[in-house]
Amino acid sequence: MEAGSLYRGSPGEPLTLLGPDGHAALLSVLGVSDDARHVVFQTGSGLLPGDTRTQGDQIYEYVGTSLRLVAVDAGGELLSPCGATAGWGSGSSTSSPNLPPHPLSRDGRRIFFTSPASACGGSFARAFMREDGATTTEISASQCTRPDCGAPADAIFSGANPDGSAAFLATTQQLTNDDVDDSRDLYRYDVASGTLSRVSVGSPGTAADVMPVRAMPSDDGRRVYFLAHGVLMPGRGTTGMPNLYVGDDDGVRFVGTLAADDDWPTGYPLEDALQEVAVSSGGGGRIMFVTSAPLTADDTDVHRDVYLYDDAEARLVRVSGVPGSGNGPFGVKASLPWILISRPPFPTDTPSSLSEGGRRVFFSTAEALLPEDANSVVDVYEWADGSLGLLSAGTGADGATLSGASADGSTAFVSTTAGLVPWDDDRGDADIYAARLGGGFPAPSPPPSPACDDACGVSPRRLSRPDPASLARHERRTAARLGVRRPGRAALRRMSTSGRLTLVVLAPRPGRVTVVATARVGRRARTVARGGTRARRAGRLALRPRLSAAARRRLAKGGSLDLRVVLRHSRLDRASVIRLTLAGAK
Repeated sequence: MEAGSLYRGSPGEPLTLLGPDGHAALLSVLGVSDDARHVVFQTGSGLLPGDTRTQGDQIYEYVGTSLRLVAVDAGGELLSPCGATAGWGSGSSTSSPNLPPHPLSRDGRRIFFTSPASACGGSFARAFMREDGATTTEISASQCTRPDCGAPADAIFSGANPDGSAAFLATTQQLTNDDVDDSRDLYRYDVASGTLSRVSVGSPGTAADVMPVRAMPSDDGRRVYFLAHGVLMPGRGTTGMPNLYVGDDDGVRFVGTLAADDDWPTGYPLEDALQEVAVSSGGGGRIMFVTSAPLTADDTDVHRDVYLYDDAEARLVRVSGVPGSGNGPFGVKASLPWILISRPPFPTDTPSSLSEGGRRVFFSTAEALLPEDANSVVDVYEWADGSLGLLSAGTGADGATLSGASADGSTAFVSTTAGLVPWDDDRGDADIYAARLGGGFPAPSPPPSPACDDACGVSPRRLSRPDPASLARHERRTAARLGVRRPGRAALRRMSTSGRLTLVVLAPRPGRVTVVATARVGRRARTVARGGTRARRAGRLALRPRLSAAARRRLAKGGSLDLRVVLRHSRLDRASVIRLTLAGAK
């Protein structure tokens, strides 16, 4: 077997071999800190004398000029003779198809992992955090204080946010008092407070049965997307199928039911599993994923499509098509080239086909989704706020591959053998083009020739891409908010009695208007009302979302609700927030 080796180097300095060194084992890089001083990897090789495990893989950290073990206790002793792993089934014999997000925090201080790496003498897998190379904390330690909290069970690290302030783990063990069944649940561990909270909270008596694959958290760790075989919301999902949910402090919302053989639930194939699921930066308000399940009315085939879910608007759209297209016998890919995916240079910051704010999605397909795509080979497309654009030629017999994109989506890189600019005269060799909003790299000036004037040279021009029509409108967004009329006392009394909010808003332009109201019901904040409508023109309109059953019961018993009401307009960047208090009948 070919040995895997890891090197680190700086310009003008010799390479440093980090490991392994001549051992017949593959190596999986799990994370690299932003300053590249911390490199964490997983291997089956024993690289230090203290690595006395008898089976399984081991996790090492190279920091500065030192190599050290990760899965050890405060005294430096191994946690288990059966090693450690980044997540469930993320062994070094593969390229970690189920590698959870951010096992290493971006500053290199925190490393999350599961130990032991494999079944070992009847011991259970537990989730841990190693911090500053000095302390090890079991983040899966039960915080349930009931006398009937259930027996211990395997706990699996499922992902963390980039700064490592929040980690997620899945287990059938009851770790908090509100977990009263033996189904697998997803928990959030808050590093600052050291507390666990159950994310996969459904209707009373509902078994979550969370799938033991990676969860996808937002940058701030407050929102997380996960898969569950259970139906957490009545009538929303299919028992035994991979149901996609999003959870936060407001509760759980249903996104869609994926196909059982999709890449996210199975973790294979590798190049798709790592890239065809992506969460937008910041609060993680949008998630892109690929599935063969038809989730919208305009998806009438059983082939792979790209979907985008907007949590603020509770809206799911099929990205890979426009009305009347995208339903032929063709699949799509939203992944980057395999070589970038399998060994990304910085796994903690893996490039994505989704732009930072979730406004742009890049994908490729052999189906002609636009009239200008006149060939039958793979071309690269861009979706931007509801409109499609073709980035590759769309003509001739030369296909194209998405090779990358800038974080903000303003530049997409396309690889093709087609000549897309006049000065590409290499007779069919593959080239990478930068398709930029406003134009790409300028062409080099032709070399001077005494026998030729400027007229016979190549006229320099840029490879530019037109902006999809809706984006031009989007760029004209302003920082304005929706106007909201604050209800008077009489209106608040009517809302308390009827169980329905009535909100009058002034929309400055056409677009979709949504409302989400949250309040503390019981021990946690929950979504108690949600609705939306479309403003066909600028002007006044009313939203009348119904309060949840729990909120209505509270008011009926004479309780009160302190509501935080957030209103958004699809074409305005800033939300409007008002606070209302509803009082039940005494």
